[in-house]
Amino acid sequence: MKAVKFKKFGGPEVLEVMETRTPLVKQSEILIEVHSAGVNPIDTKIREGSSFVAKSLNLPAGMGYDVCGEVDICGGDTRIFKPGDIVLGTVGRHDNPCSYSEFCVGKESDFVILPKELDSKTAAGIPIAALTAWQGLHDYAHIQEGEKVLIHAAAGGVGHFAVQFAKLAKAHVTVTASERHHEFLKELGADQIIDYTKENFCEKVKDVDLVFDLVGGDVGCSSFSCLKKGGRLVTVPTITRDQVLKKSVELGFNAMGMLAETKKEDLEKITTLLVNKEIIYKVAATFSLENAADAHKMIEEKHTQGKIVISV
Repeated sequence: MKAVKFKKFGGPEVLEVMETRTPLVKQSEILIEVHSAGVNPIDTKIREGSSFVAKSLNLPAGMGYDVCGEVDICGGDTRIFKPGDIVLGTVGRHDNPCSYSEFCVGKESDFVILPKELDSKTAAGIPIAALTAWQGLHDYAHIQEGEKVLIHAAAGGVGHFAVQFAKLAKAHVTVTASERHHEFLKELGADQIIDYTKENFCEKVKDVDLVFDLVGGDVGCSSFSCLKKGGRLVTVPTITRDQVLKKSVELGFNAMGMLAETKKEDLEKITTLLVNKEIIYKVAATFSLENAADAHKMIEEKHTQGKIVISV
């Protein structure tokens, strides 16, 4: 089978399509014929060697965690799925990214049936982004009706889900984004939009209950000035997590780092919301396996609207 792998850490150019063996299936696993794979910022960090995951990889290593496809083989202990089912979920977390491929193996417990209303050729962009947004707002921040929320990088993969989930929770949502994303964010329901290229969000936003930080670093640290006393901040980027959490201790705020889990019940809630058209899922672009490097170049520009997907 074909799979995107890299032999050394570096830029997008290190990605290449290799011929490799189709993976074997263990008792609690399913073999999936891949229809699509999601591209996430963590993928680029793994590829360049800066992610915590990179330390545990044996090169050449694969790429990607999000996947949607057809069940080909079921292990002996599987009970939920059967060959021919179209499923959505994650594989290889965290030390075996492998979804940029024609076939991959995953734990049955990390998948749900893809509703027929959703397109398997693009659906793989949903799991990690949507789960991060859902769990960040609900499991970590415990968002409440009527609260004021600030979401950074709101037009991106996680961000565009977070805006919609916060609005479903009946919160007042302020977002940061460049001007070209403003109409999109208005459509998602954002109440206030700050153009970070022209305005200082620290001056424009005050007394919010919650900051959902998808940028980290200096942006995450500066965001404490926007919080009311007793407010919370959830930061997602793992590379700058310690920096942001250290600043929270210095300033006396409650901040949390997070890493999304693949919970079937959460993924089922999210797909139901999509089917019922209570939220939308935006695909910025699709690429082939052979053009995975271009997908990485696009996501590293950090200006995408919605998700980038590899269609197999």
